[in-house]
Amino acid sequence: MRTPVTIVSARFEDLVAIGLEQLISEDPNLELVESGVELDVLEEVLTKRQPNVVLLNFGSLRNAASVYQLHQSNPDTRVVVLANRPTAAESNQLL
Repeated sequence: MRTPVTIVSARFEDLVAIGLEQLISEDPNLELVESGVELDVLEEVLTKRQPNVVLLNFGSLRNAASVYQLHQSNPDTRVVVLANRPTAAESNQLL
């Protein structure tokens, strides 16, 4: 059996958080190692847990540049940003 992909999830709205946790828990190839992480401690948690993936809530980000900074400080962690109707400019900034 393969080693599961480890995931840290930032804080999301309750319904989204429940859905993500349920979805991840049903897949044996995924392991949610920490969820509901506030942005002010996210870098510390990523350094401690060293997950394969971090899930971010676009609506709670300070700015799009924070995604770049997070990636720079944790280059081995893949960043997935969940967004509800971002503008074209916001999407470009995230790239």
